[in-house]
Amino acid sequence: MPVFCDVVLVSDAKNNVLRNLTANAIKSAGNSVNIIVVESNEKVVYENAQVIHAKVPFNYNHYLNIGAHAGNSPFIFFGNNDLIFNADWDTELIETMNKNNADSASPICPYTHSIFDIGINSGIYEGYDNIRRFCGWAFMWRRSLFEEAGGLDESFSFWCSDNCTIEQLINLNKKHILVTSSIVNHLSKGHNTIRFSDGETQQKYTFSETEKFIKKYGKDWRINWPPLYEL
Repeated sequence: MPVFCDVVLVSDAKNNVLRNLTANAIKSAGNSVNIIVVESNEKVVYENAQVIHAKVPFNYNHYLNIGAHAGNSPFIFFGNNDLIFNADWDTELIETMNKNNADSASPICPYTHSIFDIGINSGIYEGYDNIRRFCGWAFMWRRSLFEEAGGLDESFSFWCSDNCTIEQLINLNKKHILVTSSIVNHLSKGHNTIRFSDGETQQKYTFSETEKFIKKYGKDWRINWPPLYEL
């Protein structure tokens, strides 16, 4: 059976809790995809996945780019390690992208999108709104888009990696859709790895990056922001 999708996950298994998060994401993703884990802990490996031990300072999109370059499938799914994939998540994304001539798509997270009154199997939603439409923890691109864009923008280390990816889509005039028939659960509202970091590291990768994004783009993504992902 041909593989149409590379699944690239970023992981830092500092402890068994985080290692198990990644292992469960791999297990739930299914056997129809090629799983590539970019793992910061060089002592950790996973079954049923290609593991790349990153030996450079952490940068979320750079790690995703490393993983994407290690595959060759026509579709690339970029994700956190704190995901649980429902059955047929990949075929629903790919088929819906093909039917709607979209180069980029995100699956629905039942908890997160319920806050925006978006339910499972409620249709597709086109647009670039962060979290409402584009989900930085879970999105799929055609490899042709990845190559045209020259990879994901690596200007930000963690927070705002999704925002600058949205800017890439806008600049390239590429359609992005939220596919509510594809279900991928984002566990515990995210931040499952960074919460184990010290306060200085958290500041470096979160609010400092937000200040840099505002300075670069003149946009504050926190406007009208629901209290979803407080650290």
